Amino acid sequence: MRSFEGVIYNEDVKRLAKQCECHPKYEDAWQNDHVIEIFAHDLDHARQRFKKVYPRHDGFVIKDVFAI
Repeated sequence: MRSFEGVIYNEDVKRLAKQCECHPKYEDAWQNDHVIEIFAHDLDHARQRFKKVYPRHDGFVIKDVFAI
């Protein structure tokens, strides 16, 4: 397995923070980009893993995924 990083933020948290409100589930820090490392077989597998852990329906936006 290889190491990959994803750049992820939460658009729901970002929207609420602009309104001076807090998300009921995620910390305010999620309005900013997070660089998160995972291990996967290839780039497609890495993207699938990120989508599973950080789903779009929960407000997560995966800006980029790349091998390191």
